[in-house]
Amino acid sequence: METADSTDSTDPTNASDPTQDLIVALEHIGAVTGGRDSWRRFHAASSSPVRLPAGHDPFLAYDMPRMTVTGAPALEPKPVEDPARIDELASRRRSADLGSVVPRPAASLEAAIGLAYGAYRPQTGGHRAVASGGALYPLHFWVIGADDAGAPRRILAVDHDRAAVLEAGTVDAGELPRLFGPEPGVLRALDQGAAAVLIAADPTRTVHKYGDRGWRFALMECGAAMHHISLAATALGLAVRPIGGFDDRAVQALLSGPAVPLLFLVVVAP
Repeated sequence: METADSTDSTDPTNASDPTQDLIVALEHIGAVTGGRDSWRRFHAASSSPVRLPAGHDPFLAYDMPRMTVTGAPALEPKPVEDPARIDELASRRRSADLGSVVPRPAASLEAAIGLAYGAYRPQTGGHRAVASGGALYPLHFWVIGADDAGAPRRILAVDHDRAAVLEAGTVDAGELPRLFGPEPGVLRALDQGAAAVLIAADPTRTVHKYGDRGWRFALMECGAAMHHISLAATALGLAVRPIGGFDDRAVQALLSGPAVPLLFLVVVAP
């Protein structure tokens, strides 16, 4: 039975959370407005827009084609090499505070393309830079950016299978920040021309072979690719910030095929 003072435990504004307490306190003194509403919208938007079937015959997974993206050739991918020692890079790697970093839009776009391509490009024998469960390679990469801060952001699909970057569409510069949670530093960087790498997954084949465990493998692979990109960015002196707070359905609508958005990395060439 519901009583008069009962609360809905599924409502994020009712959760006992230090972040919520801070938002309430800041709203009380007028420092922020709409904080709790933004939190509620973020939680409502954080659901997978794609439903996949359960796994079937694992041996048939390799006969299923990988997702392909159509589009006109865009820019030639330039792989990024990691010239420094891995232990030294790992000790310096940080999630950048973007609040005071001023991006160079064209350089940020080129850097993001190089990082996205280098993170997953096939090596000799078809192997890639990160391990993949069953060598099924469910990840796909997009880069969003522009040569000028005020221009529409180009959506570029990084086609690792064909070593190409394809023009997949555009998104208005004013619309791009609305895809993300209300984090001022990130929104400021995007508004001023920072680029973003989106790592998504089409785990259809992986789930077909491994069932629900296929999702786990795709997520682990995404984390490995994110760390690879972050280390390469550290070697180049770029500011990179992983972002997990975004509107899943709005982002998925920008993509081609059934890819599920997993993670953004905002890339800033200062």
